[in-house]
Amino acid sequence: MSQRAFLALLVCLALSACGFHLRDARSGAAEIGADTIYVEEDGADNLAEAVRLRLRNAGVSTTASAQEAQFVILLSRESFRRDVLSVSPRTGKVEEYQVTLSARLSLSEAGGEKLLENDPLSLVRDFTFDQNEVLGKFSEEETLRDELTRDAAEQVLRRVGAVLAQHK
Repeated sequence: MSQRAFLALLVCLALSACGFHLRDARSGAAEIGADTIYVEEDGADNLAEAVRLRLRNAGVSTTASAQEAQFVILLSRESFRRDVLSVSPRTGKVEEYQVTLSARLSLSEAGGEKLLENDPLSLVRDFTFDQNEVLGKFSEEETLRDELTRDAAEQVLRRVGAVLAQHK
């Protein structure tokens, strides 16, 4: 048995011994406590679509209108920002960027009672940048933006679940 195979086996045994297991896709959102939710978007198209997908995967119905739903999630002001994190002291060129996803979350009952209003969401990731690999780095940034959107959708579901658990 090679060292790599042995090491992989050892890591698997260690993870299983400590109780680690992959999270079920339904486990996060199934605890939301709502059967139907309407997701409204106001300048947060990507995030709203990711939230709808997570809700459907969790077995929560997303409705076509707010009147058909128990609760309404409003996602607004989605924006990505890229900032310079570090510059090479030798060449003066950018070596590292930080990408930030910002949005706002509101939650209300179908009757209009506000449970959350303009709650800020903000997620940050950084990545290294190399002038010699510009195309690959732009692709990496797009992948990073997709990951931020998925992570933000999960954060929305956790917040909504927590608010609805307190609201009961």
